[in-house]
Amino acid sequence: MALEDEIINIEDLEIASEIKIGDFVLLETTDGTKLIDFKDFIIGADNVTFFDKISSTYLQSSDISAISAKTLNNESLLSSISGVNNVTDRLETRINSVESSLITFIDSLSVTSLTDADITSNTNAKVGFTVSNASSLSLERSYGKVRFSTIDFQGTGLTEGADADIYLGDSGQGFFYKAKGSYGLLLNGMINASILRYTSGKKLLYLKKNDTVVASYALSFTYDGSISRTVHADQGSFNFSIYINLVAGDKITLTFGEKNTTIKEATFSGVRVG
Repeated sequence: MALEDEIINIEDLEIASEIKIGDFVLLETTDGTKLIDFKDFIIGADNVTFFDKISSTYLQSSDISAISAKTLNNESLLSSISGVNNVTDRLETRINSVESSLITFIDSLSVTSLTDADITSNTNAKVGFTVSNASSLSLERSYGKVRFSTIDFQGTGLTEGADADIYLGDSGQGFFYKAKGSYGLLLNGMINASILRYTSGKKLLYLKKNDTVVASYALSFTYDGSISRTVHADQGSFNFSIYINLVAGDKITLTFGEKNTTIKEATFSGVRVG
């Protein structure tokens, strides 16, 4: 066989798709042509032209640590954003619910569903009152139960009389106000009175609901008035303001702890506020 028949050109060799440990690389050295196992094929720093870029200020371990810290921080921020999204979703749900309720409320205020009777059924014009007394009035015969002489204002829903909703009182029965429904009432009172000193009863004014004391008020002493040479009285005023809740049929009355009391001047009113 001729020598030229044994010559193999490198370009004629089959091309390998990969190189693995155990494969050999043909190496031409000053000592001759040799084989080197791929596992021993090491590229040193002197053979890397960009070594300076990865070994100096371009890529330091501190840079990698900083990048890692920023990555963890970004991860935390993303987690927080996810929580915010959940809160936003809940808020959106609640806002939609409020919007729906508001629409329903607005619809309920339409002329077709809200009549004049609905508007006036529980207003002060319907259930409020003001009573007064401008002249002296003894409460001895009514056993200390406060009476009045004038109805200055009476709600259109109230009837007046001993068996009705509001009554000024007489010698046997005191004033009363009877609730026409369930609502809150602000009661304001100013009563100037004279109470005999020799009496042993309490010089207190009681506000009652259904004969049960709701509040009591002491006399704000003004001066000692002489009725006669032997009879003296403590004179002063009772001023009060109180809010109470009522249901239909509740009865409000005023009673002094001492029946020997004379009203000099008085005003009592009820204003619906609830």
